[in-house]
Amino acid sequence: MVGARLVVPRLLHAVASQVAAAVSTARSAYRVADIGVTEERRRIAREMHDGLAQTMADALLQTDLSAMAAQAHPERVATDLRELRTVLERAMREMREFMSELRRQDPSDGTLFAALDVMGREFGRRYQIPTAVTSTGEDGQLPSAIRHAVLAIVRQALTNVRAHSQATAVGIRGEVTEQLCTVSVKDNGVGFDLAGYRAKPPAAHHLGITSMEERASLVGGRLQMESRPGGGTTVTVHIPLGREHDEDTRAAGG
Repeated sequence: MVGARLVVPRLLHAVASQVAAAVSTARSAYRVADIGVTEERRRIAREMHDGLAQTMADALLQTDLSAMAAQAHPERVATDLRELRTVLERAMREMREFMSELRRQDPSDGTLFAALDVMGREFGRRYQIPTAVTSTGEDGQLPSAIRHAVLAIVRQALTNVRAHSQATAVGIRGEVTEQLCTVSVKDNGVGFDLAGYRAKPPAAHHLGITSMEERASLVGGRLQMESRPGGGTTVTVHIPLGREHDEDTRAAGG
């Protein structure tokens, strides 16, 4: 009887710990999803502003210039119309790519490494930037909250590569051990002054760094960025696993 009285509390404690970890993981997943919706709206707004809206503005400007030129130089109308058609064709391509991006199947339903491979291949094909994906370790047991957070961070990092880096090559590397999940996105682009960027007011921030840091923090991880002008950029997320991860995730969940 004495032995039984000692075993029961230990079992209850073990069950309670498992339940607490499950609740913490669910809470983190909910917060990651909530941030995901907000950031996705911001990303769409940025895509529309930086891409299609700018192209349409170019088309409107070309139309105005052509109208003015037609009065003084009617012979230039045909050339101006061809240039205008070129701008509008670019707008149509951007619109199709954007709609395709919105309709794409979310690769995060499978394993992390498989999803990274899909993202890398699609990125390289769509934007003609050679993208190598490598992975080591076993990723089959990663919690979904971690998987979704990591993929969202990688997606934002690739968006930055396409929009700002002028890179000619990208590398995505994933590694999972018993203690740590690490994923990095490295490009050979123009880089930037990271300290100077962080010193700017929040309204001037367009790289999604804060969002990536929040996503990493919500699953007990941290984001590391390295960049310098002319030296490319590397974005790395480190997420502890096992008991260390459970403690960090509970702390993040409050």
